[in-house]
Amino acid sequence: MAELPFLVDVYGLFGPGHVRIVYREEPAPAIPALEATVADAWLEQMEIARQRGFHLYNGQIVRLLRYRVDDDHLLMEGGPSDFAHFIGTNYLNYHRAEEFGWDVFSNPIGVSGIIITRDDWILYGRRNHRVACHPGCVQAFGGSLEMRERRPDNTFDAFACVLRELREEAGVRPEDVQETVCLGMARDSQIRQPELVFDVKIRQRREEMADRLRHDDPEQEHAEIVACHDIPEAIVPFIRRMAPVSPVAIGALFLHGRRRFGDGWHEKASQDLCQPQ
Repeated sequence: MAELPFLVDVYGLFGPGHVRIVYREEPAPAIPALEATVADAWLEQMEIARQRGFHLYNGQIVRLLRYRVDDDHLLMEGGPSDFAHFIGTNYLNYHRAEEFGWDVFSNPIGVSGIIITRDDWILYGRRNHRVACHPGCVQAFGGSLEMRERRPDNTFDAFACVLRELREEAGVRPEDVQETVCLGMARDSQIRQPELVFDVKIRQRREEMADRLRHDDPEQEHAEIVACHDIPEAIVPFIRRMAPVSPVAIGALFLHGRRRFGDGWHEKASQDLCQPQ
């Protein structure tokens, strides 16, 4: 039997006042061999991006240092990293983790927003084939926590971050949002990037969101919006039908399903997904 393609570090229901991310000036140790690997990977990806006509920007992102759950609060600490180090460590060289150690990898904190419409559809995006990460895959709308979002008190608002990403990628406006709740943290079982997962309930129906992708924007990361009916029996067939689906996107669906349909659904769906087709 196959294994699930994702890992769950934390599952729970955390409102805006119950997720705290504090910045610490703790960069990853600079290991010459790893730095050379990162530099080579970044040059290669820059050339691929040029050929595909897509801009690749080495943004400053936030590396997960440590986390814990204290009562009903998710408490996290993050340090400095950048997109080039993510590409050169977790994304392309996860197979070298035993050589260098996961603790020196970029491990950036990501955010994934599960858009749930008024008429009970889950909206995901199909990433175009020009992007650096997961081209062609179905994925939740989201991105990485960015250093520019650090507040004066050295904390980050992950809720504001995911809503920014939904606005930029899917056209979700602040007035559209009815509820946002964090469901915890999951990881791709291979690349191990930590991802905060959010249920985002909106006031619009599925068809109202269909035309909000900005196809005229050369930096648009998604080719289309895809939809899964938010009912227990639809999620595993959706994952199989829409392949390829990124592992974290599958994990996000399972966290959502666990919240909405219960632990029994989660256990059965896990068994079903791991069965050979």
